[in-house]
Amino acid sequence: MAYINRIALLFALLLVLASCRRSHVAAIKQSMSLADSFPDRALNILDSVRQQKVSDAEQPLYALAYTMALGKKSIEVDDDSLLRIAYNYYSKLPNDSLYGRCMYYMGNFYHRSDSDAKAIYCLKKSIKASVALRDTNYWCNALRVLSESERYTHPQRSLAYLNKSIAIYNSYSHAIVYNKFAFANARVLYYAQTSHYDKARAEMNESLKLAEAYGDTAMLADGYMLMAIIETWSENGKEAVKWAEKLWQLRREVRDRIVLAESYSLLGEYEKCVQLLRPVMQGKDLADAYEAYSICQVAAVRKHDEQAILAYTDSATNTLEVLFRNSLDERNKYYSELMQKSSEKRDADKRMLIYVASIVVLAVIIVLLVCMWRYKRAHMKKVQAIELDNKNKELALQQQLAEKETMLHKVEMRQQRERIDLLKKYITNNIDVVTMITQSANGLGAHIEIDENGWEAISNYLENADDGFVSKIRRLHADLGINDLRFLMLVRIGFSTKTLAQIYCINEGSVKQRLLKYKAKLNITDSKMSVREYVTSL
Repeated sequence: MAYINRIALLFALLLVLASCRRSHVAAIKQSMSLADSFPDRALNILDSVRQQKVSDAEQPLYALAYTMALGKKSIEVDDDSLLRIAYNYYSKLPNDSLYGRCMYYMGNFYHRSDSDAKAIYCLKKSIKASVALRDTNYWCNALRVLSESERYTHPQRSLAYLNKSIAIYNSYSHAIVYNKFAFANARVLYYAQTSHYDKARAEMNESLKLAEAYGDTAMLADGYMLMAIIETWSENGKEAVKWAEKLWQLRREVRDRIVLAESYSLLGEYEKCVQLLRPVMQGKDLADAYEAYSICQVAAVRKHDEQAILAYTDSATNTLEVLFRNSLDERNKYYSELMQKSSEKRDADKRMLIYVASIVVLAVIIVLLVCMWRYKRAHMKKVQAIELDNKNKELALQQQLAEKETMLHKVEMRQQRERIDLLKKYITNNIDVVTMITQSANGLGAHIEIDENGWEAISNYLENADDGFVSKIRRLHADLGINDLRFLMLVRIGFSTKTLAQIYCINEGSVKQRLLKYKAKLNITDSKMSVREYVTSL
């Protein structure tokens, strides 16, 4: 009997060693505690852990921690692949302490992706959870982003959210002066975006007094930049140059250079504008280079220099194409790495399963031999029970393998559909009329005109290359007029709110109002589904 006990103990130790895996929960939680004050250190810790070494159970915590650290460094991520892992987990746990933070970051992502209905849903959930936990920072930030999400559809409600966030944060016992300044500037930006320039200037002057009293050069520089932007939007060239030059004397970053150059362009100082932007156009940051080419293009238009207009238009277009290709390459690389990681994990799981199964089989054989030797016929029934139990275990393992293979197949199919969608977007961007619209949209506030041939080209493309979209929407909504149909065709192609505003000669807020009206016309009863999502799903 003692011999059997030793074998059982050895078997248990082997199973423990086979299933042992290092936990990274402590390191991930440490990075979350450092994210607010030391985001760089938090990112270093998370990079040392690396996502591929994190277990499935630790993935949501890791994904949220990494998103928080990036957010504290003001790094906006256009891809929700990492955040989606956290959202899929925490969205089902409203009582979890991290639920509110996860919903805030998801709402912020939806807001930046123009999915305001989803953004509002997530942000309201975040506010409710933050209030319950008395998490003032995330409460105020969620109110601020909620204000931005409703800025053009419900401007009064948007201002009320913003005022509430400022009042709450100013009464916060652990409030930071820089954050107070940032919240105040958010209201300045609200007034500027809603064309209340006098209110924006008055608020900004008060913020600058706070920055001067505090003696923080970063706050002053941010204030000067915002003041220059206000004057640029209000087309007050002299004042814009004055504030932009103050900013340039205090700080000389790429964004500051662009702001100063745009003010020079507004004032008609073409040479100064181009000279300032030349290093940006020759730099490695393609997004900044594209913005610089666009500003120079507008400056050339003001100067009536046709040769320069064509040159800067071509440069801006080429830069935009490179940006798109790079984005597409990054997405393809991400999906390739994801597939490789899934394959490696599957192989590792199979090896582990074989190893464990070998140990189980070896142990069972030893136990059976010992039992047959020690107990002979008296324990034959017990041996048969063990064999039956082993068969059940093998069946369960086979069933688990089949379920995992099914899940992996679904993941591969979803990724394949996403790659097809990306290819469809790339093809759409190469249609002549769409290319014309995209190039025209580079101008600031320029009207984009589509003639009947252009509308016919768009209609033919959507009908023939997009699964009969035109026939389908006419069949589903026979009461739609030709103008309604044309507007929905542009939405189907995926033009931004800004581009739609340029085509119809209205502001972006009016475009969003029109989208809301179409929700009723199209009989969309789901409050969480936007018109864009409905049209894209057809």
